Amino acid sequence: MEHALNSTRVKEIVEAAIYEEIPVPLPEGVISVEGIMIEFVFRPEVIEKYRQEIRDMAVELPKQFFDVKNGGEGGWSFLEMCNDYRGEQWTGLHMVMEGLCALIIGAGYGEWLLPRPLWQLLPGGMPYIVIYPNGKPEGTESAMSIFDGFGKGSEVEM
Repeated sequence: MEHALNSTRVKEIVEAAIYEEIPVPLPEGVISVEGIMIEFVFRPEVIEKYRQEIRDMAVELPKQFFDVKNGGEGGWSFLEMCNDYRGEQWTGLHMVMEGLCALIIGAGYGEWLLPRPLWQLLPGGMPYIVIYPNGKPEGTESAMSIFDGFGKGSEVEM
């Protein structure tokens, strides 16, 4: 049985979707995702073209990444993303894992659980991501909405 989740496909989709040179001004509808090391600026038509394949890859990750309503544990560390739901390592490269996160978030199937300034408080200083296998339900607040206004009005150095 062939698995959807593999390093080569993640790299191919990222390369197809990302702008080689970011146009200025940004075209309307462009998908921008804050990654760990870089900001991904995706062509929306390419993300749409690969939406189902991105979902198929996302659902092969361990259930700990899934939101609670879909039988998951509400999100898990980026550092755990190198293994699939069978416990098999599908990649050993953080840049490939970061690309998959960006694709998942860009396609509307996931989000970071905490804002960047709080990542340093997490194990390894790496973010947690939650995956919505059927897309984020309408009316669901962002996982980060509880941090709206965080750091505004006072300068807290982390």
